[in-house]
Amino acid sequence: MQDKVLLITNATTGVAMATARAASREGYRLVLAADSRSGLEAITQELGPENVVAVEVDATSVQDQAIMIEQALEYFGHIDAIFASPIRESDARGLGSADTDTWQDMLMTHVYSVGIAIQAALPSLRKTQGHILLTGFATGCPVAPGSMYNITRWAITGIGYNLRRELEHSGVRVTMIEPGAAGDSVLDASLDGTLQDRDIANAVSHALAQPLHADVSRILIPPSFHVEN
Repeated sequence: MQDKVLLITNATTGVAMATARAASREGYRLVLAADSRSGLEAITQELGPENVVAVEVDATSVQDQAIMIEQALEYFGHIDAIFASPIRESDARGLGSADTDTWQDMLMTHVYSVGIAIQAALPSLRKTQGHILLTGFATGCPVAPGSMYNITRWAITGIGYNLRRELEHSGVRVTMIEPGAAGDSVLDASLDGTLQDRDIANAVSHALAQPLHADVSRILIPPSFHVEN
């Protein structure tokens, strides 16, 4: 993977940070984007600054996303894959109990941010016949309290499946990682046996490792307490 470049958004927390660590071990060069300068400095030092470009961004800013791509291309010359990870959830209230400002903020940080990151990266990914990886909500998993969060995760799933249709003749692959409740989730209060960040990062690594002729469209990874229908 010496020449492969992976862009990870919101890379200083949770699944995204676990994915950065896993990809670094596998030899990827990394573009890490997040809104925390101190977090970016820490993960860059941990993984080795010679193979990491850290970009401080506002995830909801189109201009910042464009700058992120410019810096990635200036340093590495190309982008082979993007793991568009949304900002970690921050509110477990349902739609009926949360104010409209909170609802708008969650849509911006969980859904809009993912969309504009992919949009910014797409021209480069088309050139490399690259790979888009997203984490949505696992079909068939129980929906626990926190419906606003659940809604935004389902929206990411919708983005992923629509992108597959949109890009099916472009050479760009799209993989949906659909986990159940993960260890950093607001759903933890109501569910036991949650997945860990590294479990989801391992699924991302598996998808990235496949050859061009193997299109991994979906990885469903419910924790062991789920029973498939």
